[in-house]
Amino acid sequence: MQHTIEPFKEQINRAIDRNDPQAAASAIEIRFPANFSFKAWRVIRYFGEAMFLYLYKDKLVVTDEGLELTDYGDGTAEAPYGGPRWVGENLNELELWLESIADEYDASEIEILGWKVQEDDAPTLNKDGKIMNETIKKQILEIRRSGEVNMLDARTVQSIANREGYYELVIYLEEHRDKYAHFIFTGEES
Repeated sequence: MQHTIEPFKEQINRAIDRNDPQAAASAIEIRFPANFSFKAWRVIRYFGEAMFLYLYKDKLVVTDEGLELTDYGDGTAEAPYGGPRWVGENLNELELWLESIADEYDASEIEILGWKVQEDDAPTLNKDGKIMNETIKKQILEIRRSGEVNMLDARTVQSIANREGYYELVIYLEEHRDKYAHFIFTGEES
């Protein structure tokens, strides 16, 4: 699938490169693509505010809350080890890496605090046999209340959902646009 690089309008989370501090100012924080797989988004949601994505020196770099772009340190108290979580060439590689983490966590015999094991790679049906759940419905209604977008413009709704952290809705719109349109036109879940 084709993924596009979308920088955040405001660059709030300034990354760090202890090996080249001046170059760190050129790092651009970008959004995780809304059209990543459900499995990849499970990992992004799990890490939440502790996972960041940057474009830096023609590479994609995923950091944790330390925002470290490159490896550094020798393990001493003065220079402890640090570094990024992943460095790669493109968003397809990143999606595969995230999916491999989901697979690893799902298969783990040790309970991973906060991780919900998913048997398959799709949203679960609610008690009425419908894919839309209360969380997704609430997220749609929040965006509608904002008045920021024509709700028939599903791509922009998806972009706003991504910006607001409504990742269930991001995935729902990617995989069930027809059901979303039905809900917008009729108010009925399907």
